Amino acid sequence: QELLKNGLESLNQAEVGIALQTAYNLDVLPQTVKDTIDRQRKEVRAFVYKELDVAAISKAIASATVDKDEAADGRSSESSRTRSVVFGKLDVVMAYVHQQFVQIAQLYRVLS
Repeated sequence: QELLKNGLESLNQAEVGIALQTAYNLDVLPQTVKDTIDRQRKEVRAFVYKELDVAAISKAIASATVDKDEAADGRSSESSRTRSVVFGKLDVVMAYVHQQFVQIAQLYRVLS
């Protein structure tokens, strides 16, 4: 499982293939795939919950600074900070979810 995890993280098809072939030879391929997908799902859920935690976002908004351009435009500094923090968090979450999806797609490609 560690070889599979490393292969997916590095997107190394050969490593993923070796890990899957080993799991197949040990007659644990279905469970290995299920465990891998379950682990990915739990990691994504935990990451999303952590990044989009309301208390953490509120704290980040309170400590965020406003761009000079936004301040010069006369926009509300609180509104600008909120927008900046929320969209920054969403950007981080979407990048992480995309990365995890690419790993699962890699797993599917090698399995096919």
